[in-house]
Amino acid sequence: MVICGEDVHRLHSALLASKAGFFEAALNAPMVEREEGKINIGGVEPEIFKKVVKFIYEQDLEFDLEDELEGLLDAADHFDFAELKTKVNEMVKGALDEENVLATAGLAELYNAKELLATCIEAVVRLEVRLE
Repeated sequence: MVICGEDVHRLHSALLASKAGFFEAALNAPMVEREEGKINIGGVEPEIFKKVVKFIYEQDLEFDLEDELEGLLDAADHFDFAELKTKVNEMVKGALDEENVLATAGLAELYNAKELLATCIEAVVRLEVRLE
């Protein structure tokens, strides 16, 4: 059972542990979460967590670049979920432009999304973005 805000998710522990280091540690270490079979998620918006769960189970991810990118990168970093960072990078690649590439690079650096940061650097060069 994973609780995020008011939402309660009944999820498969083995699947969670195989996808994200946070869940692997919580479910395999001798901690209260393992004993109770319950993990409380703090610091992640419930709507973002729903997207994370959908990605874990269906490999499907939809998000609004402007409004949800930071939340997803934060969740991916919080949960030590490299596959989610890779998927976000793939999806953002085609949407980078002169208006959003620097802000996106800042988020990538903040949330340790190295692939996305490299993609942003390539876009800065390709788009000939001037740093003023």
